[in-house]
Amino acid sequence: MKKYYPYLITVSHMINDSCQSVLPALLPLFIYTYGLSLEQAGFLILANTALSSLLQPLLGYISDKINQPRLIAFGVLLSACSTGMMGFVTSYESLLVCATLAGVGSSIFHPEGAKIMNRL
Repeated sequence: MKKYYPYLITVSHMINDSCQSVLPALLPLFIYTYGLSLEQAGFLILANTALSSLLQPLLGYISDKINQPRLIAFGVLLSACSTGMMGFVTSYESLLVCATLAGVGSSIFHPEGAKIMNRL
C-alpha cells in the first residue's frame, strides 16, 4: 500500500488545490447572483486564503507532534465539501462560512501531506 502513497497524496493535493482555485473563478457569478460589492467579493478571497495561510504553521506544528494521516482525508473532505456547498447556499454569510471552511481544510491538508511525502 505504501507504494501508492505518492499517487494518493498527489491526487489529494490536486483536489485540494482545485477547490481553492474555484473560488476566484466563481466570483463574477457570486457578484451577479448575490449582488455583492467588490469589497464583499474580496473579503471572500481574504477569508479563504488568509485563514489558510495563518493556520498552516500552527497546524504544521501540531502535525509534527501527533501522527494522524487521517488529517489528510479530513482536510480534503472539508475543503471539497465546503467548496461544493457554495453552489447551494442562499446568502453571503453562508458563502463566507463555506469559503472560510474551505481554507481551513486546505490548511489541515498541507502540513500533513508534506510530512508524509517527506517520510517516503
